[in-house]
Amino acid sequence: MFTITKGLMTALLAIALSSASAVVSAKMDTVTGKINGHTCAHSGHTCPLSKLDPHLQLESAFVLQQQDGSYYFLSNVPRITAARYALQLATVKGSVNEKLRVILVDELLIDGKVIWSPAMVDEAINEWESLHGADG
Repeated sequence: MFTITKGLMTALLAIALSSASAVVSAKMDTVTGKINGHTCAHSGHTCPLSKLDPHLQLESAFVLQQQDGSYYFLSNVPRITAARYALQLATVKGSVNEKLRVILVDELLIDGKVIWSPAMVDEAINEWESLHGADG
C-alpha cells in the first residue's frame, strides 16, 4: 500500500502552487498605441507620414508605439498586416515581455474589431484544407 508522507505532501503542494502561479503569470495584457515603423519609432518620430510614404516599403518591422515614445514589437503579426494598418490606433491583447519590449499577440484590434489573431489564421488554414484537402 502506498502512503503519502508529510515530506511528499509538502513537495506535491509546492509543485501544485508553483504550477498555479505560472498559469497566473501568463495572463493576457492589453496595450494600446499607434502602429509605426520600427526605424522611425527608434528615431523618435512617426512615419510613414501617409499610406503613400516610401518609408512604408523600407520598414522591415512595425511596432506598437505608445504616446510617450516607447514601443513594443508585435512578434507574431505578419509584416503585411502591420503595414496595412500603419499610423492607425490599435489595441493589442497578448503576452507582454517588458524586458525585450515584445508582445506575443493573441488579438490585434482596430476600431474595436479583431483584424488579426492566431485563431483566425488557424481557422483560415482549416477552411483551406477542408476545401482543398490537407495536401492543398
